[in-house]
Amino acid sequence: FQIIEGLSIKQIAESLEEQNIVDADAFLDEAENGTFDYPFMKYLPDGPNRLEGFLFPNQYEAPLNADAHQVIDIMLNQFDKVFPESDYVKAEQLGYDVYDVVIVASLIEREVREDSERPKVASVVYNRLDQGMKLEFCSTVQYISGEPQAVLSIADTQIESPYNTYLHGGLPPGPICSPGEAAITAALNPADTTYIYFVLKSADGTTHNFSSNYADFLKDKEAYKATL
Repeated sequence: FQIIEGLSIKQIAESLEEQNIVDADAFLDEAENGTFDYPFMKYLPDGPNRLEGFLFPNQYEAPLNADAHQVIDIMLNQFDKVFPESDYVKAEQLGYDVYDVVIVASLIEREVREDSERPKVASVVYNRLDQGMKLEFCSTVQYISGEPQAVLSIADTQIESPYNTYLHGGLPPGPICSPGEAAITAALNPADTTYIYFVLKSADGTTHNFSSNYADFLKDKEAYKATL
């Protein structure tokens, strides 16, 4: 079976059911209540979304009669390989823990497609946090609604939720998707920049302009409008 980058836990469950691997409801129940023995588990909160972000996207093989526990364990085991002990140390050096880093990586995964831009977006996240600025990431609002939106309305940005980074400072309370290895690597190795803004500049949604001040950000927004 295959799980692509950027899916939420609910989308993963639906994908697995569509691939005739495991029942979606059984998967979600085991994700919330199952017992798994990995070092990162102690950092995760209780609740239905506790494994959000840690079900590593990849192509896998599983026994034909695999149950939900086995399937989840296969994916968590791969995350454990991708995030070794040295990365826990690196996260601490950044002032965060593995859960925080996966939250950041999930934002990166949902905000940009180009691997070369991921470290820059990581720097925007950390720079905004360091300056006490709200993240104001569209991807967090899309996680609340469960629907992709090309452009958010003012009403969208006012939806009350702890995940709404337009309303609430700091990181959202949990990851918003399962990030791939490139996004995790970027979250652990942010570019050394003063960027606090980025704006989509290509009509195909692949590249962005990054800036360090509001005036340049506004210019980038106007320039992007001309490409639509």
